[in-house]
Formats: sequence, structure tokens, C-alpha cells
Amino acid sequence: DDDDDDDDDDEEIQPVSPEIDMDSLSPGRHLFHAALAAPAVALQPAHYWAAYADITRGLLYGEAGARQRVEASALGIMVREMFELGLPGTSFEWDSGHVRRVMLKEVLPGMETYVHVTHGWRWTRLAALIAAFDDADSLGAEVGGFGEHVIGDAATQQRDEDGAEAFMRGGDASKVHRP
Repeated sequence: DDDDDDDDDDEEIQPVSPEIDMDSLSPGRHLFHAALAAPAVALQPAHYWAAYADITRGLLYGEAGARQRVEASALGIMVREMFELGLPGTSFEWDSGHVRRVMLKEVLPGMETYVHVTHGWRWTRLAALIAAFDDADSLGAEVGGFGEHVIGDAATQQRDEDGAEAFMRGGDASKVHRP
């Protein structure tokens, strides 16, 4: 019976990733979402992962190749214009406070909320992105760099979500297995 199938679907509760209240987002975030949706960018989960990785590598680890990929990408071209990060053909001033603020406070969170709304919360989970678009073993081999950092963040994110789900279901979040 179809009604029983609907009940089974209701079993999947997303306690730590509720739907985003679009009305609570700033006008600037709505403009950024519109730019991400535009045909020139058309951000998909694979693009989000590549940009997340390259922006993080560029900002935190100073990787020149990652910086160049961001600047040359459709996302980078849009970000340059929207946030006034310099003239076309020039490099972003990656070590400046302005670029760091834009990337960490506007671009990364804006991409995350956009992907959450357009593709579902699962595509904002680091473990899902790594499994779909990267190689966890190769990332883990980047000791002291982005790879080790993001693998650790993915594990922490999953443990936090497991604990929140246990708590939501009436259990003891402290009893969740934490390797």
C-alpha cells in the first residue's frame, strides 16, 4: 500500500540538517545564490567540492595551482566581479584580509547553502563529497596539508551528526561510538 511506503520515508529524519529558511538569508546571500545558479556558473556538487578544495588549499596552504584554478574558473570570475577582487587578468590578493574574508565568510558558506537548497543536505557533507569526487586514500596521504585536514573534518562532522541523531531519538549522545 502506498501510504505505508510514505511512512517508511518519514523514518529518515535529518535532525542536524534541517531545511534552510530562505527568508532568513541576507539579500547578499540571495544575490550570490542567483549568481551560482546563472548559466555561466551553474554550480553542481562536483564543482562545489572542487572549489571547496581549491579555495581551502589556496587560502590555508598557499598552493599556487589551487589559487590559479579558482581564479580561472567560472566561479572565480563571478566572485572576482561580485566581490571586487581585482581586475580581470590579475591575481587575487590571497593573503589579504579582504580576500580571506570574502572566501571564508561569503563564498564557502554561500556555496554550501546553495548546494544544500538545490541538491540536498547530503551534498554538503564532506564524507559524501570525498566519496563521490575524490580519493580518500590520496587525501589522507597529504600529511599536514589539506587532505589530512579535510579527512579529519569529515570524521568530526560525521561523529557530531551521529551524536545529534542519537540525542534527537532520545538516546544519550555521549554513548555514540567515537573512534
